[in-house]
Amino acid sequence: MKEPGERKETEEREDYVWRFRLDAGPAPGAEEDPMVEMIRTFLAGFLQLGFLTKDGVRVDADGFAFVAKADTVHKIFPSKEV
Repeated sequence: MKEPGERKETEEREDYVWRFRLDAGPAPGAEEDPMVEMIRTFLAGFLQLGFLTKDGVRVDADGFAFVAKADTVHKIFPSKEV
């Protein structure tokens, strides 16, 4: 006899399951460093909704750098040419 709250095996298969195929390689123009790519996509998404300021004045940012490697600037919107 079925216990309360117990599900049949067939009922488990009826749950909605979303599956998406993942591309094998990085997106075109994506950075190889996952940390750089995460920050780049965050900033690119944010700049579609808002803008950055310095002392209350709007600035047009097109790149960013890490404190540890200040001489390496990463573009927020890399060119689409490959």
